Amino acid sequence: MGNVCGGKAQEGDVMVPVGISDEDLMEVEVSTSNSEAAADSGLSGEVDLDAFNGTWVQSRTEGLEEFFTHMKVPWMIKKLILKVTPKQQIEFSKEGFSIQMSGGPKTPKPEVGKWGESFSHTNPRGLPVTLLIKLAKDPVLGTCVKGRSEHKEGVDLFTRYMQGDEMVLEIGPKRSLIEDGKVMKCRRYFKRSAK
Repeated sequence: MGNVCGGKAQEGDVMVPVGISDEDLMEVEVSTSNSEAAADSGLSGEVDLDAFNGTWVQSRTEGLEEFFTHMKVPWMIKKLILKVTPKQQIEFSKEGFSIQMSGGPKTPKPEVGKWGESFSHTNPRGLPVTLLIKLAKDPVLGTCVKGRSEHKEGVDLFTRYMQGDEMVLEIGPKRSLIEDGKVMKCRRYFKRSAK
């Protein structure tokens, strides 16, 4: 069983999973207010969605090149992606969300939707996808925003969570890839932009 929200890195590993499983993603129910969303998703108290809001610039990555290599991303595309500094403009509210990625080889349309409702989108690789984004609670990470992206090549899982002054975007396939005993997922770390 794979992991959606978090894990503890051990020396030599990209990530060793703990927390909420892939299957749990579909079971999280989110209602229309922060406190109701918190209660319905197992969170206690208000959900601090404002912590995620704003413009974020990638400051570093963990396991990204290895992940792309294992996913058989063509060499030229991989090198291009590794050289860019992506940004995310995030607006989360009790009604829903808007996430605009920019700074990459292609700027996709914003991901705009309501918590827990599937919607169609085109990912940065140009693939048509069905996205589902929900609030969740992880025993290690606390409040996270997790989702799944279904496309013709499979299912990717992603999680956004706060770690100190950074927002982390963790990405992996539904069935965690294991190579030499390592779980093949990657993390992109973002710092809040002054703009």
